[in-house]
Amino acid sequence: MKEQGIVIFPDGEILTFGKQVYTDQPNYLSSPGHEKSFIDEIEPSFEFKLSGLKYDFNKNLYQNAIDLSLAGLVFILNNTLNTTSKQESLCYVPELPSQEQLSILRENDYDSIFEINNIYQFNSNDFDDYQEYNSFYDYINAKEKRK
Repeated sequence: MKEQGIVIFPDGEILTFGKQVYTDQPNYLSSPGHEKSFIDEIEPSFEFKLSGLKYDFNKNLYQNAIDLSLAGLVFILNNTLNTTSKQESLCYVPELPSQEQLSILRENDYDSIFEINNIYQFNSNDFDDYQEYNSFYDYINAKEKRK
């Protein structure tokens, strides 16, 4: 994935942010600017403002990702460390995704893009209160069974 992150709104609108920059150094964290890219590109966007969602500048990106997923946003971060490591995602997903969000996740086949998926559905703002999924496929299936 070329971007640092993707957000998918409940209405199916997709916005990407940042450009992932990889290094060949095995222990070097690539693209540490996820938060700056989100604040510069997503937070001021028309779509974000229209959604009524708010970014809390008193919290970090990860705390905001939990809040935003609780409010219905799908939040996918490119968490790949460097050019020698596997493609990895860090995702925050809503408990009740819209049909549009599920369709987009299915159509874009993020499981084939990322070799390692860390998918979290938080039930509250408590860092220990979450459901973890091993793949987007598992998340989509679990949500479609509930409907």
